[in-house]
Amino acid sequence: SSAASDVYKRQTYNTGTRTIYARVLSDDGCFAIQSFNVIINNKPDPTIEDYLVCLPIGETVGEFFFETEIDPIILASGLNSAVTINYYEDYNSATNTLSNPIDKTMAFNNSALTETIFVEITYINDSSCNTISSFDINVGELPDYNGTLNTFSTCDDSSNDGSAFFNLNDFSTQLSSGSSQTLTITYYESLQDATDLSLIHISE
Repeated sequence: SSAASDVYKRQTYNTGTRTIYARVLSDDGCFAIQSFNVIINNKPDPTIEDYLVCLPIGETVGEFFFETEIDPIILASGLNSAVTINYYEDYNSATNTLSNPIDKTMAFNNSALTETIFVEITYINDSSCNTISSFDINVGELPDYNGTLNTFSTCDDSSNDGSAFFNLNDFSTQLSSGSSQTLTITYYESLQDATDLSLIHISE
């Protein structure tokens, strides 16, 4: 075909990921066919959100698990071949192939409330195709609130329909009583809804 003839004539060939077939011809006119793959790796470009660990008030050192929490985010970012993922505490270490990476199979303990972690992502089949990205790890405080919330009850009205109005601000007042923090309190009808930030909460 003309396309095959075009490939035959070129010294350089622009293509995507595919299999190429080489025809190897001897002086006697005998030939053999050898195939090989050319792979175009997507440049790694993951979006890694800050990694927050919440601790009880007064504690400042948390445990961060990069292999189980960050690796899956990177691997789901559109990479088309196997990669190695290594984490470092500074940029110079991430660019130095002789530097030892953080042992991501173990918990990493922070040394400050906010730290920047650098991650090197390299294709196994092409070490020249790599990216150094970064994200912050943060330690936050668990909310300081009054956990001895009472049960609220009221008498039904004349309709006796099993439904009544409650002022959620009254609940908020009790929850925030004595707290050393500025709290944001929202309400939900199920535990699953309360843990899913994408859902709309009950209006006060």
